[in-house]
Amino acid sequence: MSKHEDILKYIRGLREGSSLSVRQISGYMGVSLGTSYRAIKQAEQDGLVKTIERVGTFRIVQREVKSHGKIMFREVNRVIQGTVLSGENYLDKEISGNRKIVWKEG
Repeated sequence: MSKHEDILKYIRGLREGSSLSVRQISGYMGVSLGTSYRAIKQAEQDGLVKTIERVGTFRIVQREVKSHGKIMFREVNRVIQGTVLSGENYLDKEISGNRKIVWKEG
């Protein structure tokens, strides 16, 4: 098995919501940053992980999406296990450019 395949196997074994990074995987698996980066990008294409801008990359489990790809703030907060500091009334709103919620990671 190649290093790339080893990383994908490792990612598949992570629990839902686990945070991962190129550096974390590189250090843990003993591979180069480039190898880790390419494997994470492949995992994203395969639907194993989701990268949320300014939040990070997380292991996801593919589910049937009933909302046709829309994502709510509550779902992001659940994944990052955050604490809502303000804007709780927007948690059940679809993420768009005009809503603001402030939270910190759990």
